Amino acid sequence: MKTILVLGLLVLTSSISAQPATSIRSFEDAELSFAYIPNRDFTITGRLDIEQSGGETRDFFIVIDGGQSGSVNDRAAINPVDPGDAVSYRLVVPSTGMTVRDFSSGQPSASEVLSGTIPGATSGPWRSYVSVDLRLEVDAGQLEDSEPEYADDLVMRLYYGRVNDPSSYNPNNPQATATLSIRGNVDPFVQVALVEAGASFPPGRPGPVRVTERTMDFGELTAGSQQRYDLLVDANALFTISVSSENSGVMRVVSGDDDPDVPTTVPYRLRLNGQSVDLSGGASVVGVSLSGFRWAIEAEILPFGVAAAGDYEDVVLITVSADQ
Repeated sequence: MKTILVLGLLVLTSSISAQPATSIRSFEDAELSFAYIPNRDFTITGRLDIEQSGGETRDFFIVIDGGQSGSVNDRAAINPVDPGDAVSYRLVVPSTGMTVRDFSSGQPSASEVLSGTIPGATSGPWRSYVSVDLRLEVDAGQLEDSEPEYADDLVMRLYYGRVNDPSSYNPNNPQATATLSIRGNVDPFVQVALVEAGASFPPGRPGPVRVTERTMDFGELTAGSQQRYDLLVDANALFTISVSSENSGVMRVVSGDDDPDVPTTVPYRLRLNGQSVDLSGGASVVGVSLSGFRWAIEAEILPFGVAAAGDYEDVVLITVSADQ
């Protein structure tokens, strides 16, 4: 008689990770920085990052408070050294162009909040991510002086639900909060233009240089003839004016008789606001100022006796630079 004993062991194992309750796992602090030039509008778009834990797809929206000003309609980045000195700015929903609001100014509309949908994760570790854009706008024409820094700190509140469905959220109980830091500085700025005597800056969008070249045409050269233009300077910092001449302060014949026995240069005097400028060497610094909106530039032909027939010319370079 045979006895057969068969032994075997079969082990089946498996695990199913528990799906966590859906919630905001991370709503990161953010910073938007600007370098402000007083005569130019400034715009920058930043991105807010959100991480969710769980498998549910959820609608969300974000509101942002008024920061140091206390008003979403009058947000301001403030100079910490002088609290009375500030740069006004706006936080805008990029898709609608509307100011981002919070509940302090009443019930915001759907176009006045940052919003979106966070997809639910389909497997462990049950993480999903979404980003939302935010635009910072700063208008030109606010400041006259250059200061080192302007700052504002705001509270961002994130809610599940839709802002136009008040039953889907509690304004006093956000899912998450984060800080939005606004940081900016005002860059040294100088704007220049060469214009007819007494004229203003040419129309058009402000920029560093409005008119770069002018020609003083003396016609038939005679001693004592004069021409004038005005140099307009608008700056928010100490600036320097320097002048140099291609021919070291004389007009030189560029076409005409080629007679080595006849002088081929004609001297002239250049004055800036009545002050004679020495053009005989390199660049001459003729002004260091924080003001002086209009500078008269005058050229006068000096006695030259007999000169070769022909056309005469010199090129004068005027440089205006703001201190950094």
